[in-house]
Amino acid sequence: MPRKPTRLTKEEVINTYTAMCDCPEIQGLWEPKEGDRIRHNSGPEGITEQYLSKELATRIDGFHGLWLPRQEDIQEMLRPEDISRHVPHTFINTHPDWNKLKAIWLWFEIQPPDYQERLMTMKARQFWLAFYMHTIHNKRWTDEGWV
Repeated sequence: MPRKPTRLTKEEVINTYTAMCDCPEIQGLWEPKEGDRIRHNSGPEGITEQYLSKELATRIDGFHGLWLPRQEDIQEMLRPEDISRHVPHTFINTHPDWNKLKAIWLWFEIQPPDYQERLMTMKARQFWLAFYMHTIHNKRWTDEGWV
């Protein structure tokens, strides 16, 4: 029987998600748009998070920060053919969101027990990011990062 997952503090969740997003596979996909959440060093104030305004999104060249994709951003990165790898053809539904949910559940069920335990400690966007990185890049999140 799996152990009960450890609850992380809000700061631990934010720091872990930031570390998960700090990889070329994610940052290389960023096309700045209004409402994107970014994390950057703002000088004496330290690390800050903000949402991009329409004006800032259009003049982001040379920006040195980190994009923190929303859950819907991650789900949009998944193509139908990525999803169909995890969902048997007989289960494919005409509703794309249902297919994504079915795929992530079936993917979770076939993960090793120790990785399932790690996944159960994650918030939804972290979980979706783990699913994306494993499905597209064959990487798993560990204490050392993506491997």
